[in-house]
Order: sequence, then structure tokens, then C-alpha cells
Amino acid sequence: MNLNNVVLITENEELNHYRNRYEEVQQQFHSVKYDLEKIIDKSTYVRGNFGGGYLKLDFEQRWI
Repeated sequence: MNLNNVVLITENEELNHYRNRYEEVQQQFHSVKYDLEKIIDKSTYVRGNFGGGYLKLDFEQRWI
């Protein structure tokens, strides 16, 4: 392995890389969080006759 040809990045380039990746992950997190909130808003609690209750998801025709 020849280490003379290795290209090193500067500290600013490295920080920019991690900052950009962090922002991408934050956007993905907020997108998933929004989707889950929509799903939770569409669900209702149903009390079971035996044991505990459960959550029922109310599907609409446009979802399918």
C-alpha cells in the first residue's frame, strides 16, 4: 500500500461533511415523525372484551 498518494481532507471539509450529513438525517427524522403522527391520528383505541384493548387503524379508500 502506497501512502504517498493518499489525499487528506482539511478539518473544514470534514466538519462540512458531518454537518451536511447531520442535516440530512434531521430531515429524514422529521419526515418519519410527521408520517407517524398522521398514522397515530388515524387510529382509535378499541376496548377488548377479553384482556386489554388494541389500536384500530381507520383506513380510507384513498389510502389503499
